[in-house]
Amino acid sequence: GFKRPAVRPFFERILRDSPDPALRVSCVRALAECGDATTISVLEKVRTGDANDEVKREADKAITKLRQ
Repeated sequence: GFKRPAVRPFFERILRDSPDPALRVSCVRALAECGDATTISVLEKVRTGDANDEVKREADKAITKLRQ
């Protein structure tokens, strides 16, 4: 399994720096799978600020999952 504190900065960096929407979607999904609700603030920024609609939708799904 993933060690949450170790992978979170990795996924957050890709979300911030990658020009590839498919890669950003994968990172959003991975953050949701880690189950760490502290990533919600990062995902909220993605949901409102990403240029790609699919990435925004995935961030919304991830936030919903993490709030359950």
